[in-house]
Amino acid sequence: MQTGTYAELEARLTGLATAAAGGDAAAAGSLMRELEALAAAPACREGWPRPGSVAFKAFDVFLEVEGADRSSTLEGLAGPFLRAIAAHPETLGVPHGFRPAATLGLSAIPLLVALLDSGLRRTTRAAIEALGEYNPNNEVGFKLAGEAVSRLLAYADGEAVADGLMKIEWNDERLWLLFRVLADGNSLLPANRGPAAPVALARLVAATATITGSGADRLRALLLRAKLIPKAMAPGIVLARLPKQLPHTVAEALALMTAWELTPAEVAAKGPARAREIEALANHVSARLPQELRQLLATHAALGSRDFGPPARMRQLFREMRGTIEDDEEEADDPPSGRGRYDVRGFDPAKKAIPLGSDPSGDLFFLATGAKSEANAAPVIRFRHDQALVATIAADSLGEYVALILARAYARREGLEAQLDKLEGRKRTIVSGYRPPKR
Repeated sequence: MQTGTYAELEARLTGLATAAAGGDAAAAGSLMRELEALAAAPACREGWPRPGSVAFKAFDVFLEVEGADRSSTLEGLAGPFLRAIAAHPETLGVPHGFRPAATLGLSAIPLLVALLDSGLRRTTRAAIEALGEYNPNNEVGFKLAGEAVSRLLAYADGEAVADGLMKIEWNDERLWLLFRVLADGNSLLPANRGPAAPVALARLVAATATITGSGADRLRALLLRAKLIPKAMAPGIVLARLPKQLPHTVAEALALMTAWELTPAEVAAKGPARAREIEALANHVSARLPQELRQLLATHAALGSRDFGPPARMRQLFREMRGTIEDDEEEADDPPSGRGRYDVRGFDPAKKAIPLGSDPSGDLFFLATGAKSEANAAPVIRFRHDQALVATIAADSLGEYVALILARAYARREGLEAQLDKLEGRKRTIVSGYRPPKR
């Protein structure tokens, strides 16, 4: 099918979905047949809409019809909807309004288990690890698996969910993928934990006790840390932890690579930078390069996918930063205000800033050489790409910034996202060198 054909199909299916949600049995029957045919259609990854997006749109429309009592119709259509989505997965996943635990009860568990199994089959540990700091939900199989797990754990009957999970063929690779799904969304925190989690996941661990490998170990450690399984179910597991305070010097931060046994690939470490590259950077920015930054570049030209370096990119970011500030000054109605929010101009970035890197969202990080944090060091400032002139404190020092890059990789590997969030979100303060511009 061509894109135009799928656009026509989307219009037809959304019309049928609206009618079916309103109680039209004939429309429901037609929609069911269309969805099954869509599930069997050849894969299409060109243009938009595509088969998976058509199924998602029709399902979303069905769920959003106001004033409709669709529970009986949904029971017959949930399977066809999910099979079409699973056959042609997109990063859209499953509509947010699909809450089977509340609307369909236990009858939907086999459908969700099939969705989970399909997601696990469509992705690999290698594919997710290759994403590094990027959102694993951008990988369609991982997204499907996550959608299924969150809905399964929303059930109150953990035994029924466990019975469903037992029908999946588990191995170390799949246990690792489940570990990443659970860790990625902090779904085992008490506030986020579904009612079925304790019983269902404990039974899964018991049933897979003979499976060995790093995937099985990571899952058991995650569940042990969440107090969902006893120590007896995780023999030999030593729980990894992040420190409550990260180091502030670069030397101490780099020592964490050895302490945490991080490989260069895990932290995208490059280097060292050539002396002429470091000098080119020093000549390009107005601020004097601190010796500690020179030593870091002489060890690693880059760390993280884009968090730090290399020198040529840092020079480019300096130009981009100045241009962005000029654009923001034209757009901003009022200067930034509020706790923890600074006006980026107060750090005099044209003269006293050295760009270090950016994050996947586009926020830029720079070393504010004219300011001091509570650590009596130049802080690293986060310049928000989507909030005019807004800056926040990313780290109290260059060393802490490097440590955070390494901590993210370690947390990703060990499932320590909740601990990482506390480190990244702790309160930081500028004690000198910040002068907000006059209104």
